[in-house]
Amino acid sequence: MKYLRALFAICLIPVMAGCSSSGQVIDGWNNCVIGGAVAGAAGGVLLDGSAPGAIVGAGLGAVAGTLLCGDGDSDGDGVSDDKDKCPGTPAGVAVDASGCPIDTDGDGVADYMDKCPKTPGGVNVDANGCALDSDGDGVPDFLDLCPATPNGAKVDKHGCPTDSDKDGVPDYADKCGGTPKGTQVDADGCAIKVAILYIHFAFDSAQIMLDRGDTGQSLATAIQVMSERPNERVRIVGFADSTGAEAYNQQLSERRAAAVRQYLINNGGVAADRMEVEGRGEAEPAVSNQTREGRATNRRVELELLK
Repeated sequence: MKYLRALFAICLIPVMAGCSSSGQVIDGWNNCVIGGAVAGAAGGVLLDGSAPGAIVGAGLGAVAGTLLCGDGDSDGDGVSDDKDKCPGTPAGVAVDASGCPIDTDGDGVADYMDKCPKTPGGVNVDANGCALDSDGDGVPDFLDLCPATPNGAKVDKHGCPTDSDKDGVPDYADKCGGTPKGTQVDADGCAIKVAILYIHFAFDSAQIMLDRGDTGQSLATAIQVMSERPNERVRIVGFADSTGAEAYNQQLSERRAAAVRQYLINNGGVAADRMEVEGRGEAEPAVSNQTREGRATNRRVELELLK
């Protein structure tokens, strides 16, 4: 009978070994130890028929289970400790054959921590796996063509400050937004004015009154400026005060600018193609319109340089 018991106990060892290697019954190093102890205890009872035999058998079985299972898997990632190059991986994290968390985009931040999982190869990223944006304009460095944009500046898709009026001065620095196309501007984005003319016109008319005030001197200045700049073009801009309807003042300012252009052609020999006209009505007063003097100042003509 003892021989039958011994034979049965010996047969438990390959069964236990098969279970530990297949992983179908006993999973993990701890379970191998427990399984070995149980099998050893059963064998001890069969061989000895007493409690001490069971205890000795359990001890021997646990040792056998340890040896059979080999190295354990401390972090439970499915890679044994002797092969695991990243021990201590958090539970549930997908790992590669080396036991290290998977990093699909190869940016150095594992997928389970990566908030930007499709970063292009070679891009510098932060701790969250997102591309760096050094100037904080919302455009990552690897796409940013203007990497040192001032804080708060509005930018386009390339990370460059917007320039709504296309005058070469970005909006955040432009003190004269809405500059007409083709105007030469200064560092503040404002039109370069080569002359400001104060010309008297007949009441409610575009007729130039040469005998009034400094009209004649202003026109002579305009002719001189155009003579000194033979290769440059100008925009002649007419302005009005706030007296009367806004729409009417707009039309009146255009007519008065055209009258000055014609005067420079007829009396100054200035080529017509060197000048264009524009009226801005009462939109841009130089001073307050609350006084007679202020209104007179606002009824003016300016010469702006063109590109």
